[in-house]
Amino acid sequence: MPRATRPSDVHRLPPATRPPADGWPPVAEEPAPTAVPQRQPPRWLLVVGLLVIGLIAFNAARTARSGLPGDGVVVDVVAEDQAIAILGLYQAEADALRELQYPPNGGFDDPDRVLHRTPELTAIANRGAAAITAALRQARATGGTEPLVERYLDASDHQRLIDDLGDVAEAATAVEELESVHQAVIESSDAPLSVTWGSSLSHYRLVGDNYAAWAKALMEHRDGRDRTTQAGQARAATVRTWWERVRRLEPGSMAELHFALRALPDATIAALRGHPVAGPVLRRLDSTGTPS
Repeated sequence: MPRATRPSDVHRLPPATRPPADGWPPVAEEPAPTAVPQRQPPRWLLVVGLLVIGLIAFNAARTARSGLPGDGVVVDVVAEDQAIAILGLYQAEADALRELQYPPNGGFDDPDRVLHRTPELTAIANRGAAAITAALRQARATGGTEPLVERYLDASDHQRLIDDLGDVAEAATAVEELESVHQAVIESSDAPLSVTWGSSLSHYRLVGDNYAAWAKALMEHRDGRDRTTQAGQARAATVRTWWERVRRLEPGSMAELHFALRALPDATIAALRGHPVAGPVLRRLDSTGTPS
């Protein structure tokens, strides 16, 4: 008869090789998942990113300074300063001449307007000369490397205009002095004269032209010879000469200003059209058909 199996004869398989409930083959246990290390971006990529962010911020700041937000145009600060400087010089010259040639109370086509306002005219001419001198000094101190801008600033016409305004102021003072003597000698022989009237007339006799003719007529009339007609004619001619000289004055070196503005970047000029100082000057130049 067959031999009975004893408990000690039963072999137990390890857990990994035990047959499943439905049979063979045995199923191996899945290994535990291992963690995958995270890869860090290279350091150079971080540097590039920071540079890009910095360039974007710089461009935005320059765009805001140019007065054209959102267009992305970067304006050359040096060129902008040069444009403001030369436009400021032109404005000082144009303003001085406009105040002298077109005063608020009317022009000087009538000689009496000049004769009655000589102290005011002297002050206007001196004030204009001082303003142009200051603007020229400031413009030259701005610096820059644009040759055509430097050519405009170095033009001799600016100093010539300053000198002409000084001469106009002196001439207005001469007219004032001669007119005071004229009123005393011609209009009213009993009017008191300044103790220096004789030396003043002698001085103007050496000047030449209408001033000398006027002074001579006044001295001869004072000495007892009737020079009423001659003094009146010389008086009118003197005032007319002064006014014609004033009318011929104009801002210096307009051709050089034209080329200087054309040499600057278009973006600079476009941005300055919104500038509180340069903008009105550019519009004035546009309206007169001069450079823009």
